[in-house]
Amino acid sequence: MSDRIAVMDHGRMVQVGPPGEIYEQPNSRYVADFIGDINLIEGTVVNAGDGRVELKSGSRRILVDNPGSVVPDQRVHVAVRPEKMRLSLDPPPSDAPNVFAGSVFDIGYLGDWTTYIVDLAEAGGRRMRVSRANVSRFVERPITWDDTVYVSFAPDAGVLLTR
Repeated sequence: MSDRIAVMDHGRMVQVGPPGEIYEQPNSRYVADFIGDINLIEGTVVNAGDGRVELKSGSRRILVDNPGSVVPDQRVHVAVRPEKMRLSLDPPPSDAPNVFAGSVFDIGYLGDWTTYIVDLAEAGGRRMRVSRANVSRFVERPITWDDTVYVSFAPDAGVLLTR
């Protein structure tokens, strides 16, 4: 096992660091997509300040914690790992950030985890992958195919990528 990983793109090192850092804090879309599953949301910076960035992606506003610097109208991507996303049959409170409505397209039951592929009608039909730990043996109302669901993530769950 290695305590450091180097990710290379066409013979050039693009990020070097411990495995957790590479996975949780990728420095580019390439690294985010190369290491594990990822949801990439493209958007335009609307407002940036106080460590938080507001983006517009389609008709949705997205809030992301970001210690770096971006400027209004800059095109960026938000990377969110499937296990950092929440999935619910019930709509979250109206003031909850980063909420998308959609329908379940596919389900992959893996024993300890279930992965859901959700079609997001309000995001131009794009799909998001959401992973949930199976923490109990029985679920009162399981999420199944074609259910209307709500996908959300906390502002600190997304990684803002400028390249």
